[in-house]
Amino acid sequence: MVASIEAIYMVEASPYLREAQKMLLCGQVEMEQVAIGHRARCQYIDVDITWCEDIKSVPKGKAFSCSYSVNW
Repeated sequence: MVASIEAIYMVEASPYLREAQKMLLCGQVEMEQVAIGHRARCQYIDVDITWCEDIKSVPKGKAFSCSYSVNW
C-alpha cells in the first residue's frame, strides 16, 4: 500500500505547526517554497510532502483524506 503513495498534501496555515510537522516527518531537511506552499522529502517513505495553507490549493484527482483536530 505504501508503494502506491505518489505524494502527500497537508493543509496547515500556521507556520509554527507546519515546521513542527516537518520536523516529525522530514527531519532536518530544508523546506522549499513551491507555487502552492512548501515542500520537503519524507524521511520515512520516498515521497514529497507538500504543505498548503488552504484546501483549495491541494491538486484535484486521486485523493484520500484524513483529518483530526487537537484541543489544547
